[in-house]
Amino acid sequence: MATVIDTTVSRGFCVGCGVCAGTCPNNVLKMEFNEYGEYNPVKLIACPHECGICVKVCPFADGNDNEDTLGHRFFGDIPHINHSPELGYYLSVGAGAVSSEEQRLRSSSGGLASWFLEECLNKGIVDAVICVGHSTKHDRLFEFRVATTPEDIRESAGSAYYPVELSEMIRFVQSHPGKYAIIGLPCFLKGVRLAQNRSEILRERIVVTVGLACSNLKNVHFTKYAAWASGIRSDLSYVSYRDKSTKLPRNYFNFRFVDVHGNTSELKWSRGELWKMYNGRFCSLHSCDCCDDMFAECADVTFMDAWLTRYNKEPRGTNLWISRSYLVNELIDAGRSDGSLIIDKVSVDDVIASQNTLRWKREVLKYRLLLLEGKGEMYPRKRVLPGYGNTSFIEREECRRYLQIQEESRELCSSNRDYSCWGEWFRERYNAPFGYRVISTVIRYIRYLRNIIMDK
Repeated sequence: MATVIDTTVSRGFCVGCGVCAGTCPNNVLKMEFNEYGEYNPVKLIACPHECGICVKVCPFADGNDNEDTLGHRFFGDIPHINHSPELGYYLSVGAGAVSSEEQRLRSSSGGLASWFLEECLNKGIVDAVICVGHSTKHDRLFEFRVATTPEDIRESAGSAYYPVELSEMIRFVQSHPGKYAIIGLPCFLKGVRLAQNRSEILRERIVVTVGLACSNLKNVHFTKYAAWASGIRSDLSYVSYRDKSTKLPRNYFNFRFVDVHGNTSELKWSRGELWKMYNGRFCSLHSCDCCDDMFAECADVTFMDAWLTRYNKEPRGTNLWISRSYLVNELIDAGRSDGSLIIDKVSVDDVIASQNTLRWKREVLKYRLLLLEGKGEMYPRKRVLPGYGNTSFIEREECRRYLQIQEESRELCSSNRDYSCWGEWFRERYNAPFGYRVISTVIRYIRYLRNIIMDK
């Protein structure tokens, strides 16, 4: 039987979640960085039994349950549950933030994700939380780790635009009895859900899953280039991706870097070249080109930034959430009652409108799959079929450029470590012809005004 290396990895669509290596009953696989700065499983020994588990838990393997099927299995029988094609299953949606000024400022947005995990720990719902934090290992900046105290969770607050993998944590849960919560990206939690379908131990021990809305995942070279652009010329020891300002709108945050010698530097994110690189798929994983899950549909609760006009002027940040569990509702209601949370009502349409890349994940995905099909790529089957869909010629032109940037930037970063040429290389490929830019700007401005009107 084929392994995940023969299928997902060989086709270039591994997201590096590590669920395959963590669940392999024969310890055949290990997660390592490849030449592109992405996690991939590598085979340590020949597979003695060829059980195929590694393929059956892969979120990007054909033949596995998709998010609709998994969502129905885990949430479909919940009384009064609703379903949306965009959000998946949901009981409630809302907006809010923590009341603590300190916790809110140190979080990526409103601090709800960290607060929720702390509540799960404090109330004995879980014994530990599996979350991403700064790594003490020399070969990586971030990693999943086990948090057993509220302080551990607070230290892990913030975004990490950096590859991480779950294999060690999956093995830890399997060998250490207890109740666990896990927070991760949509594809990672899909892998966890697929693994729970195969493992009674994982079903019993992972009792809370927390998702984060995601547009795309970066390899390690994205952070290395950003640090170089900020003036850092030595190896990094620390990075903070979302340093806030209390005087500017919430999208005006900085990346902050510290090198191994203690030198500190910052790089502005908002609307600068780094922002364009992030959205333009520079150093993105190819699997992200085939992802159709914006809202972590397999998670008990999903948190995200409230990118809505009414919240954008709040520099401390605000969260939106999607609840798929009565436990989530109860905790949030209790937090509102005791004053630890500031809660606001929003609609499902508000949540959908808050994430601009949702269209890229669904409607534009149809055209992206068509392009991959034309190149002869064996891409993972998704919930949309290849075609032009309801896409404009501007979106199709942008889609072609972004796919080119994604593919060629991985090769550039693996073969040319002269960071001084990367910015010029990106600008040459990112900037569309003048006519396209004018029309695209007009369309975006019309959409911006429409969103302001609808938001009011």
